Amino acid sequence: MDLPVIGAHCSLLTCNELDLLPLICVCSQRFCKKHIAADAHECPVDRSAASASAVSHPALKRCAVTSCGKPSLEAFIQDSSDTTNRIPALCSRCKLAFCVSHREPASHFCPAPSEEEVAQASLKRKNEAAHAVLARRFPTSSAVTGASKPKPKAKVPTDPKKRAALRKIEVMKLRQHALPVDAKASSSIPPEDRLFFKARTANSEKDRLSWIRKSTGTGRALDLLASHFGMTATDTRPLQLVKIDDAPDVEPQVLRNDLSLSEQLTDGDVVLVEVLSSITAGR
Repeated sequence: MDLPVIGAHCSLLTCNELDLLPLICVCSQRFCKKHIAADAHECPVDRSAASASAVSHPALKRCAVTSCGKPSLEAFIQDSSDTTNRIPALCSRCKLAFCVSHREPASHFCPAPSEEEVAQASLKRKNEAAHAVLARRFPTSSAVTGASKPKPKAKVPTDPKKRAALRKIEVMKLRQHALPVDAKASSSIPPEDRLFFKARTANSEKDRLSWIRKSTGTGRALDLLASHFGMTATDTRPLQLVKIDDAPDVEPQVLRNDLSLSEQLTDGDVVLVEVLSSITAGR
């Protein structure tokens, strides 16, 4: 039985070390971490000429830990969605990608599931197994039952510590999957200068994971988001941004257009793009 080929040998003839995570240079050769630098392997490519084309290459996905700048274990996978003949290097709890140093749940402060959550997960698996048995034995009745049963809405934890831990996970997911609100925004904007949030409308089926430069004004952000959702503001139907929270004890907050978005939002917040109602306008 042949062993699977993992990694690659360093292309430098005097090294030839087998590296499990080889790095690819702009000259298309693979090197170990000791010889990836241009002067370490006498790279034949002119870096000044190659820098212009390097902008078109997607940036490597970083570790989901905000303070870590290392690439994640999924960074060098050409298509991370393709799981054929491989197990994704994701945390088993929060399903995010981390570097080697932070891959264990304890090293990236991944919250341990409570006894109630473990019991709910076990009950869910049992229910799914029971539905599968019913579907095999009574395909018609099970299909009708499944179609008529509405999808339950995720519960918001009431414990402040659990809500804070859940928010940290949501922010980490936002940092990995958020898209720029401004299509002209440069990908070179550092993460610390970006505001990560979720945007929705009253009719949208799911939130838009977004980021915007922190210095952007709320009025400008409103125009960009309205364009994304196909909404147009008029004199009779002006638009506004409202900060909302899924927790029942938090009141919605209408954002001021004369302030920047970062002065009124923090990472992980949810904003609603809506038509300014007559009740709100009269306040």
